[in-house]
Amino acid sequence: MKVLLTVLVVFHHAGQAYGDGGAWPYSPSLSHEYVGWLGNFFPVNAAFFMGLFFLISAYFIPGSLDRSGTKQFVRKRAIRLGVPMLVVLILSLSVTGKAEFAHTWFLEHLLFYSLAYVCIYEACRKYEWGLKRDRRLNLLRVLLLAAGLSAVTYYVRLENPIDHWKMLGGFLSSEPAHLPQYVLMFALGIVAYRNDWFGSLSPSVGKVLLAVAGLMVLLVYLRPVYPFLGNNIWKNWWWYEALLCLSLSFGLIYLYRVRFNRTSPFRRWLADQAYGVYFFHLFVIIGLQYAFDGFDMGSGTVKFLFIGICATVVSFALVYLVRSIPGMKRVL
Repeated sequence: MKVLLTVLVVFHHAGQAYGDGGAWPYSPSLSHEYVGWLGNFFPVNAAFFMGLFFLISAYFIPGSLDRSGTKQFVRKRAIRLGVPMLVVLILSLSVTGKAEFAHTWFLEHLLFYSLAYVCIYEACRKYEWGLKRDRRLNLLRVLLLAAGLSAVTYYVRLENPIDHWKMLGGFLSSEPAHLPQYVLMFALGIVAYRNDWFGSLSPSVGKVLLAVAGLMVLLVYLRPVYPFLGNNIWKNWWWYEALLCLSLSFGLIYLYRVRFNRTSPFRRWLADQAYGVYFFHLFVIIGLQYAFDGFDMGSGTVKFLFIGICATVVSFALVYLVRSIPGMKRVL
């Protein structure tokens, strides 16, 4: 699933130059390469994929902390997350003169949330906080979580629209519009591990969540066909996005558990490179976009797919080569 999400991130960034996906350092010289349908692709992605990254990443933290101990856990996280951030920070200072973490903001948040969890864990351990309890995920809990998330998101976005970034506390590069989702999904990852939500998610709940998510995604893509539907979805995007995030995230977890719960040498190879691809893909995409600028492929959709596929293949191959360097597997 992390491989799937990583590839989706690659395609999301590959498409930003060809649609309304926010600021991007490259703009195509051919005007007909604009892709209108990416206007649906971007909000669907943003509604869930980074939140699901936080959910999955957080799910493995409690077990790692229990096994490694606090000092070893913090040291490993500092190397694994901190070193790539430091590299991007140095590159940013060298090229632009500004101290920016760019796309590694996710690693910055993940490190910050992980350290916050360690502090809570240490403070509450004597009270047996965080032990497994029989609190299975059901539809009512999903709806309550979605209602709470949508309410907080609504008030945050009154002053912080989507794609508006700022530095929180002077060091945390953040998009406040999606911050409630990221914090909640990280917290749910911890709870999911302690209460075995992934393993105990029942077929009835999993199928309903997957069906609801599929319908919601379909309605987003039908917005241009039915303007009334589209206007109402976008007008109420704060709650639509919250329900889509939770239903699609847990629906996909159920789908992968029952349909794709197996591995192979190739899948393991992909999984091993996925984290490094997240780090390197941005540089690969921008390089490819400039290299093929002005090369007419007939339509923006073809150009977008071409860049996305090439960037995916090149990024995985590049990471494999970099990880072959002694010591790099500790970081990537």
